[in-house]
Amino acid sequence: MQDSIKRYFLIFVGIAGMLSSGVLIVASLRRGTVLSPIYAAAVAGVAYQRASQASPFWFVLLLYGAAFVGFAWIAWRAYRR
Repeated sequence: MQDSIKRYFLIFVGIAGMLSSGVLIVASLRRGTVLSPIYAAAVAGVAYQRASQASPFWFVLLLYGAAFVGFAWIAWRAYRR
């Protein structure tokens, strides 16, 4: 019983993480700005623009994409158990 609860919890966490990462990626691409993933910079409102700060913008999107893949792997691994 404990294993099934853990399994479904991991599936839920993986899907929720995929959804949140996917929403961040799509919203950032539509707006052309992305908030910094570092907590202090996010609180300060540091945002990277696609036009003026291309390297940090795409790097942060790459990090969000890696989070998306990581959450997908967690969900898939728990589902296949």
